[in-house]
Amino acid sequence: MPKKKNAEGLKAIMETTGKNAMDNAVWEAREAARMASRVQPVWTPEPWWQGRPAALQRHYAYVSTETPGYIAYTPSDADGARDRQVILRPGRYLTKFFAEDLSEWAIKHWGDKQLQVSRPSLYKDLVLRFTSDADMIVTLYEEGPQSCMSSFSRKTHPVRIYASPDLAIAYLVVPEEMRKDWNGTPYVTRCLVHLERKIYARIYTLYSGGWVGDKAKAYDKDLELSLATEFEMRLREAGFVGLAEAGRSSDKELKKGFIGARLASRSGGEGRLQTLTYFDFAGRVKTRMEGTTEHAYICK
Repeated sequence: MPKKKNAEGLKAIMETTGKNAMDNAVWEAREAARMASRVQPVWTPEPWWQGRPAALQRHYAYVSTETPGYIAYTPSDADGARDRQVILRPGRYLTKFFAEDLSEWAIKHWGDKQLQVSRPSLYKDLVLRFTSDADMIVTLYEEGPQSCMSSFSRKTHPVRIYASPDLAIAYLVVPEEMRKDWNGTPYVTRCLVHLERKIYARIYTLYSGGWVGDKAKAYDKDLELSLATEFEMRLREAGFVGLAEAGRSSDKELKKGFIGARLASRSGGEGRLQTLTYFDFAGRVKTRMEGTTEHAYICK
């Protein structure tokens, strides 16, 4: 009797194995056929990609059409059978699977290059600008991406304190002739930057923060990711790094982030500092006297 059970168990395993192999062959044939019409990553000709292990070749990786510039791939046989692909930022995909083969510089190089060549045509004409002008900063918060720091009186707006020699607001502006494609909105992204250290904080887009007034638009994850990616890439091209990346740097000055940055001492044009903004990072505000002038600055 035990021999019969063992034989039946072995037969069941063989049948299951055979079925799985057949299922795998089906989804792999499907993906292989699709690859002919898919856009391949920019690093496709590179030796390290051409010689990747068979397990990674079975990812059938390609450039996503849902989130431009990102890499879509099939992580497992089970995902292949369900026709499910995972989408990752190109740098994250390379870090996940090629960290032992590529240097950090190479991963960043190929990741940024993939994002650059995959820019949606709608974004290519957007213009990167910086401002430390208090009135323009208020305009960006009130007429651009919305957040908890929107909808204040313009004269006493809390974000006026960013109008200082150390700080600016970076933003992407839509050329006038293209604004019909953006519901007439000129300002589509913004973030706080440290000008000397070249660090940027949290990125806001019209899709993550909502549209102004009658331009209301539902949250769209794919559009937010692609527009935020475009903005981040422009900032990096201008020599800026993200706040988290700066915190991991061996450069002591860069590691400070926004700590020590000077703030404008007036928010309403008259008198001392009146209202404070919420920072997109851990920080408090202190004031100090320099001669007869009071200055505010960001501290831990």
